[in-house]
Amino acid sequence: MLDRESIIIIRERATLEQVERILETLRVYIKVVVDIERRILAGGGEKHAWCEAVLLEDGSRQSNIWGANWTPFNQLSITNRLSIFVPVKITAR
Repeated sequence: MLDRESIIIIRERATLEQVERILETLRVYIKVVVDIERRILAGGGEKHAWCEAVLLEDGSRQSNIWGANWTPFNQLSITNRLSIFVPVKITAR
């Protein structure tokens, strides 16, 4: 079940307080979904789909949404397109 309280939409550079709040769910990494057109992201929750749903409700288009797991402690990000069953792009940084 979607827990909207655990999802934050970030429209500008994230503050330390926002990152700490988003980390409350999974503790060691963050689920994020980015709208590459609008240059915003939703973070938090247990599933990328929750962040995706919040961005779609906020006016994002599915074709502009990408998901990632972010580990702030070592700056590792693994990105893949949010598309059911078909990852389009996977990048490790």
